[in-house]
Amino acid sequence: MPSNGNSLRKDDATGFLQPSENYSIAGFTADKKTQFFALFEECGDIGKAMIAIGLDRRTFYTAMNTDSMFKKKFKESVVAMKWTLEGTMFHNGKTARGFMDRIAWLRRWFPEEYGQKTVIEHQTKDVENIFDSVMSQRMENGTMITVEDLNAPPKSGDAPPTK
Repeated sequence: MPSNGNSLRKDDATGFLQPSENYSIAGFTADKKTQFFALFEECGDIGKAMIAIGLDRRTFYTAMNTDSMFKKKFKESVVAMKWTLEGTMFHNGKTARGFMDRIAWLRRWFPEEYGQKTVIEHQTKDVENIFDSVMSQRMENGTMITVEDLNAPPKSGDAPPTK
């Protein structure tokens, strides 16, 4: 494909987009992208990997938004790194000091049994006060309380007195 000096073209060897010399991310060539992945998979840090190849983090995000092959390879790298960490976590979890690794692995694979339990605390004191207030009023008036009364939202006059 002919270049107008300000375009991207596909690198045949890597599939990454290769910038022309005048393009704004000219430094992030297919070779630099390949170097980035080797470094990123070693350190797990986008910023450090970009600095190591002489570029900044903004260039990474520009490539993620413009180069679909780069974005695909990045996602694949992150998943591969996750698998490596899960394997390490499993291995470490079998040692005497691997308590957190065991918990993390079990939570990952058996969340229904080992996942974080969400505890919702209900404030029942106000409900009890409203109920007591309604009961007192009804007893004073000599009226019956029906199931509908219990299920209905409180009326402004049913609120308990403030202390």
